[in-house]
Amino acid sequence: MVADNDDEGFTNHTWYLSATNQTDNSTYFLPFIPGKFNLDNMSMSLNATHPENNETEYNVHSLFGHMESKVTREFLLNDTMGPNPKNRTFTLSRSTFPGSGVHTQHWLGENHRTYDDLKYSIAGVMNFNMFGIPMVGPDTCGFMSAGMDHD
Repeated sequence: MVADNDDEGFTNHTWYLSATNQTDNSTYFLPFIPGKFNLDNMSMSLNATHPENNETEYNVHSLFGHMESKVTREFLLNDTMGPNPKNRTFTLSRSTFPGSGVHTQHWLGENHRTYDDLKYSIAGVMNFNMFGIPMVGPDTCGFMSAGMDHD
C-alpha cells in the first residue's frame, strides 16, 4: 500500500475511496455497508491477517470477548493458580459471542430512562437467551436521558 502525502505533510489514509482494483479479499465492497461508508475507516483493516492461524480480522474480531471470558473462567477454576476452584465463577461482559454463556454473563449496556429503551431491553434479553447466554441483564432503570437533569 502506498499512501499519498498532501501539501502539509499529513499522510492520506483514504486511498481506498478512489481505488478501482480491489481484490476479492478486500473489505471495501462488503454487502451490508450502509451508504458509501467503509468499515475500514478510522479502524483496523478488516482484512488484516493474524499470523498464528492466518485468519482475517473480519472473521475473528467478534471472538475476542468470547475467548477472554473462556480464559478467565479457566483461570478461576484452575486448582493451582485460581483463587478457589470450588467456588462458582462470575464474569460479566459486553463482548460475547453465541455460546459464551458457558463462560460468562452478558450485560446489554446502558439504557436511557425511556420506555422505548425498556422495551428494546426485553427483546435484547430474549435474543441473547437464544444465542446460548442464559444470564443476561440490561440497565433496567436506565440512566440520565437526554433533556433530563441528573439527580
